[in-house]
Amino acid sequence: SGSSTGRHVMKYSFDAKEHSPKKCRRFIESGEGFDVQGKKPLTTVSLRNPLSRFYASYDEMHVRRLGKPDRIPAKYNAWMKDYKDWTYDQYKELFETKEGVRKITRSFEKFVNDYDGYHPFDVHLNLQAPALAHKNGKIYPFDIAFDTHDMGNALKDIAKKVGAPPPEIIRGRSYPRRINTSDISPLTLRKICQLSAIDFCCLNYPLPTVCLDDEIIPIGERVRCRWIDQPSLSDEPMIEAVLI
Repeated sequence: SGSSTGRHVMKYSFDAKEHSPKKCRRFIESGEGFDVQGKKPLTTVSLRNPLSRFYASYDEMHVRRLGKPDRIPAKYNAWMKDYKDWTYDQYKELFETKEGVRKITRSFEKFVNDYDGYHPFDVHLNLQAPALAHKNGKIYPFDIAFDTHDMGNALKDIAKKVGAPPPEIIRGRSYPRRINTSDISPLTLRKICQLSAIDFCCLNYPLPTVCLDDEIIPIGERVRCRWIDQPSLSDEPMIEAVLI
C-alpha cells in the first residue's frame, strides 16, 4: 500500500504483511501464509491517480532533500538552490504566505521541466505500474486493487472477504498541499502526463483534459494508450503508453 492509513489498517485490523509484489508472489508460491485449511492469503494493492500521486511524491521527495544537497543529482542543483541549506521549519514559512506558495509552485514547475523520469533519485518518484509488473510487462496477480480515494469502502469489502469486523479508518499523515495545483501551467501538466503516461495507461486512469488537446499539443508530445500484441510476452493483448 502507498497509503499510511491503508498500511495501518492492514496491519492492525487484518494482521496483514506488507511485501513488494515480487516478494508477495514468492510468499504465496512457497505456501507461507496459508491457513490451516490450505486457503491462500488475500493479496491487495492500493493505487492512486497518477497526477495526484505526482504532486504527493514531489512533496515527500522535496522535504527529504532539504539541507541535503549531496543527495540531489547535479542536474537539479538550479531547482534546489534556494532550499538546499534550509531546515524544514524555514521551508514551512514559505507555504504560509501567498508569495511563498507561489515561489514553491514555480520551483515545482522548474523541477518538472528538468526531470526526465528515466532515473528516479528518490523512491517516492517511482511510478506505480512498473513496480506492479514483471520485467516482461505482465502485472503480478492481485485479488483486489483499489483507489486510495475509495479506501474506506475497499477496506470494508476486504474485511468481509477475510471474515474480520469492519475496520476503524484512521487518518494518516495529513497536511495541506504545499504547491498550488490550480496555479500550475498547462505546459507543466502536459509534461507530468508524459512522465506518468505508463501509470495513466496501465492502471486505467483517464488523462486530464489539458493533456488531450491536439490543437495545442505539438505532434510527438501527445500521450496516448494503445493495445498491442506481443506473443513472445503474453497470449493476451497488452497496453502501452506512446507519444504521438
